Amino acid sequence: MIFAAVFFVVYMCDLHTKIQIINWPWSDFFRTLVAVILYLITSIVVLVERGNNSKIAAGVLGLCAAGLFGYDAYITFPLRQQRHTAAPTGKCVGVLGVLLRGLRRRWVSQGA
Repeated sequence: MIFAAVFFVVYMCDLHTKIQIINWPWSDFFRTLVAVILYLITSIVVLVERGNNSKIAAGVLGLCAAGLFGYDAYITFPLRQQRHTAAPTGKCVGVLGVLLRGLRRRWVSQGA
């Protein structure tokens, strides 16, 4: 959790653009991967011990946390992320533009 707080501060303060020695996407991915492994091992150990209800709840919640960290690792995997291209800056001819153009033509034809 401390590493998550560090990464949060780094990204919020935009330090990842200033400190280019570290490959931030890969380090964030490895942080989540290590968290998955640690939470998974800890949860399985707690569930195998067969303790009282609080240990079972802790093990199940640990498995849920491992699943969430796994999803985070999947989302932050650097090779999965696509680079976005800039949007065109020409005329906007979306659905709304076509609809407004049709309404304007209808209004002009009725008024003239």
